[in-house]
Amino acid sequence: MRLADNEVSMTKRLFPFLVLLCGILMPLASGASEWPSPLEATDPAAEVPDIQFNGEAGQIINLSSLRGKVVILNIWATWCGPCVKEMPALDGLATYAEALGLAIIPLSVDRGGAAQVRDFYSRTGIKNLAVYTDMNKDVARHLRPRGLPLTLILDRQGREVARVYGPVEWTSEPVLNALRQAAGF
Repeated sequence: MRLADNEVSMTKRLFPFLVLLCGILMPLASGASEWPSPLEATDPAAEVPDIQFNGEAGQIINLSSLRGKVVILNIWATWCGPCVKEMPALDGLATYAEALGLAIIPLSVDRGGAAQVRDFYSRTGIKNLAVYTDMNKDVARHLRPRGLPLTLILDRQGREVARVYGPVEWTSEPVLNALRQAAGF
C-alpha cells in the first residue's frame, strides 16, 4: 500500500513527536513507575553491529575502532526533549572520561549534520562533547531504537553490557560507580 504525498509529509512532521512520546511512555507502559534503572544489564554476548558514523570533520568512524575502551554510545537528537535534558549531564561525564577509560560518543540522528549539533552545543553551553552524526542512517538501520535518548554501554571488546532508554544523570554517584565497575576500576 502506497501512502499519498500528504500522508508521507504528515508522517515526517509527526515522527519526532512520536519518537519522543514512545521514549516517555515505553517505561510506563511496561509497568514501571519511573524511568528504568540507570544501567540495565543486557546479554554480554550480544554483538553490536559495526555501525559507521561521522566525526565533526565528516570523517567516517567505525564503532569497532573504539575497541579497547568502554564506550558510552548515546543516540540523541536536538529536537528530543529528554535528550536535551540529558546533554548537560553527559557533558559533565566527559570531564571524567579519560580517567575512567571511556569513549563518549554522543551520536546525533539530526538531519542537519555537524552544523546543527555545533549550534546546539553553542546555545546550550555544551563544552566537553565531540560532534558525531549519523548521516548514513546506520543507527536506524542496525540498532532500531524504539525511542530517544538511547544509550548503549559497550565493554572493551565492543559487546553491549547495558542499555537505557531515557535520560540518565551521568554524574550521579550510582552511575559513576557502575561505569567504574564496567571499566574495571
